[in-house]
Order: sequence, then structure tokens, then C-alpha cells
Amino acid sequence: MKSILFSIIIVSVLLTSCSKSNPVNTGGGGTSSTLSADIDGKPTDFSIYAVATHQNTSGSYSIGIAGYNGSVSGSLISFGVGGSTPVVAGTFDNSYSAATYKTSMSLFEQPGNIIYLSNGISPNIGTVTISSINAESVSGTFSGGIIHSGDNATHTITNGKFNVKFSN
Repeated sequence: MKSILFSIIIVSVLLTSCSKSNPVNTGGGGTSSTLSADIDGKPTDFSIYAVATHQNTSGSYSIGIAGYNGSVSGSLISFGVGGSTPVVAGTFDNSYSAATYKTSMSLFEQPGNIIYLSNGISPNIGTVTISSINAESVSGTFSGGIIHSGDNATHTITNGKFNVKFSN
């Protein structure tokens, strides 16, 4: 339940930060933010409006990353890392054994408005590795399994890479 709530919070924050005034890649060569992954082995670019956000609310820290495939009406991938201390470079997952930090990972698939989430139960564990983070941007890799809670359909995310600028 905490994983689903964390995913919803990350997606909500990211969606509200994706306005045309933000310095994000609109497909016309705007910025250098990149976000891509293989979904079930198929290379997919999610660099449209790729953005990162960071939050610090009452001792709870999180970083969220999201981007669209093709256009803002295309599929949206989002993932994040959160914990009780500021997020730093390292490898994080959402398994139930993860201690200090948790991750969330979701795919909002279009057409069809289908939401897939990592639920922390193998094989649907999301892993995020932050290799570099500073006040302007964050980069690293991600992978994991995601599941649709309605019919248990799954997707496997591999070779995920991100290098995105913070919007806040």
C-alpha cells in the first residue's frame, strides 16, 4: 500500500511540474534531458517533457523522475526514490527488505489508460541507481518489473537510463 501511495505522490508531483514554461525537452531540441528504457525488450524513448523533482516535506525526502513517449498524450514512465534523509548517489529498490530508502516505479500506458506499478514483491521490484546528483540534475539507471493490479499483466523494464534536469 505504501508503494502505491508513494507512486501516486511521485506521479502527481511530476505531472504538476510539467508545464510549458519548464525547461524540458519538448521534442524540438529544448534541453539535454534524456530518459529511455527497454519495455519488454523494446527500446522506448521517454524524453518528451522529461523532468526531475525533489521534495523535502517534514523530514521526508524524495526525488521523482518522469517523461512521456512521443507526446504528452503518449505513455508516461515515472519512478522515484524517497526516505527520511536527503537522497544521494547509490542504488535503491522497493523490496520489503529495503531499509532507509524506497523506490516506486510506474508506467501509465496509452492508449487505454492502463497503470502498471512495481509492488515490491519479486519479480515486481524496481531498482534505481543514482550515479550523479547535484542541484541542477540527476543521472543514473533503472530497471524492474511492474504489474497491473487488475489482471496481473506485467512488463519488464531493462536498460533504463536517465539524465534529467530538476524543475524545482
